[in-house]
Amino acid sequence: MAPTRLPQGAGGQSRRTNTTHDRARAQICAAAVAIAFGAPELELSRPDRRGPNVDFARQVAMYLAHVQYGMSHTRIGQLFSRDRSTVSHACRCVSELMDDAVFGEKLDRIGARLQAFADVSVNDDAGGPL
Repeated sequence: MAPTRLPQGAGGQSRRTNTTHDRARAQICAAAVAIAFGAPELELSRPDRRGPNVDFARQVAMYLAHVQYGMSHTRIGQLFSRDRSTVSHACRCVSELMDDAVFGEKLDRIGARLQAFADVSVNDDAGGPL
């Protein structure tokens, strides 16, 4: 089961608003994956390879940024210091692993939390209290 893909501008936001929040959303994806996979969060955005566990966690974070927040591969690459083709490869690899029930369920749980956070942040943009 793959996480639900959100359309660009989901939550009533314009694409421009989404772009201003891309960096924060990428950081949220990285933090959520770092916690779930036990990888050091700061290592996920480093430009060099950090070992198989960190590299895989980075792939998952990039996949979630694409699927959950609708970011382009180019934008994700900029945010994670990677080339667009590297992001595309990461998304393909993680997508293929979604057939594994345990892995797919884990990513579904992470995706649901990311969506819940996005829903809260959209409401905060309206000027309401936390």
